[in-house]
Amino acid sequence: NAAKTNFLTNMSHELRTPLNAVIGFSEIISTEMFGAVGQPRYRGFAQDILQSGRHLLDVINDILDIARSEAGKLQINVQPVRVAQIFEECQTIVGEQCAKAGLKLDVVPPPESLEIDADPVKLKQILINLLSNAVKFTAPGGTVTLIASGIEQGGAQLVVADTGIGLR
Repeated sequence: NAAKTNFLTNMSHELRTPLNAVIGFSEIISTEMFGAVGQPRYRGFAQDILQSGRHLLDVINDILDIARSEAGKLQINVQPVRVAQIFEECQTIVGEQCAKAGLKLDVVPPPESLEIDADPVKLKQILINLLSNAVKFTAPGGTVTLIASGIEQGGAQLVVADTGIGLR
């Protein structure tokens, strides 16, 4: 396990360095920071590279988090989190993904007062992973839903549902 963790840590560093350059340069091109690109298709290609690069970086971070978790070194920053704020951020991130897939994203706004103790980054990461999987396995015309409700003892139930193929 220690060798695996070391390998994953070193590999993630080796992948992140060039990947950050790919992300940065594709962002510069797609936003035309230094002037017009010329062909709109090139700008679209740069946006695709940017989106793919960010997705790959997220995958690398997920793998590194798993390695840290297995080694008992995953840092969790628990604090009060407004569920409504996390839902808004998830909707922003996954909304475009749903639109491209021809899906309806139904985010039921939780009560503004609904608050839980959690690591906001990890909570958002968990929800985005679940939502992304729902998008991936739901046919066009389907619906992906995110909903929350308060439960006894001050917790919350967060639900990601979809009209896709489902899990056994």
